[in-house]
Amino acid sequence: MSLDVIAAFLNAMEAEGIRPLKSIADDLPDGNWVRFRVEGDKPGRENGWARLRLTNRPHGHFGHFRLGISAFWRPDGGTAPLTPNERRDIALELRRNEAERRKANELAAGMALELWNRAKEADPAHPYLQGKGLSPFGIRQRGQELLVPMWDASFRLWNVQRIRRDYQNKRFLKGGRTAGLFWAWATHWADGRASDGPLVIAEGYGTAAAIHEATGFAVVAAMTVKNLATVADAMHRMFPSRDIIIAADYDGHLARNIGLETAQEAARRINAAVAIPAPQCPSVGLKIDFADLRRSEAAAIIEATRTKAISYD
Repeated sequence: MSLDVIAAFLNAMEAEGIRPLKSIADDLPDGNWVRFRVEGDKPGRENGWARLRLTNRPHGHFGHFRLGISAFWRPDGGTAPLTPNERRDIALELRRNEAERRKANELAAGMALELWNRAKEADPAHPYLQGKGLSPFGIRQRGQELLVPMWDASFRLWNVQRIRRDYQNKRFLKGGRTAGLFWAWATHWADGRASDGPLVIAEGYGTAAAIHEATGFAVVAAMTVKNLATVADAMHRMFPSRDIIIAADYDGHLARNIGLETAQEAARRINAAVAIPAPQCPSVGLKIDFADLRRSEAAAIIEATRTKAISYD
């Protein structure tokens, strides 16, 4: 039922001309205000807004600041324009929520910097690194936790991903920013110049690190699947003439192969190639990423993807 309500809500938004540049379906069930980029927004702008309540009587609000659109929606009654007072109250609530979010982001950024500065070189014997067969580059360790730095496009540290000894438990700092952040390795030389060769963007740190070990190529981890398109856009702006490959996670165990679909969409936006870790005819239920492959196999797939992409230019 909730999926039908979300789909109907998004359809109502689209009927009013509000089309998010990336899916917001996963963010809506929380009942919080969601800000998002829409078609026509410049980088860094988020003119779209929405909130959906999935209660016994579902209802929602949505709008577009630049176009001046604002509406109330419910499944049985379509949409209705908001009154001036309702628009004012929503605008005030959005500004208040945005100020609170920015304050929480800044507090978490300060904590991330403190954790990072106090951390030491990561122990190669950490269970996560041992389990993934990874060397401890580009990360640090504090106590029993590995710290994966999360940067923005200007390489300001905003957050860290904490990986504990059981390495299934990965957390970001509470209140910390995650949108648009990434972990990067070998993208630049020590003097700040862009490094040579292609750039590979993966979903998670472990996958990106495994690809670097397999290929020696520069790598970036988007840290969350929702970040993949945003980070791909940022890398394309940062390296406009560089060959970029999106290394997909293959989520065949899900009803929608979200890892592959998101990678394909991110690649279309920047005209990049997509590398897929699954065999040519994968079976239903298969969940795999490049860190699950032998390094030689991962390198072969990445190189074949690169060569094929170049041959089509």
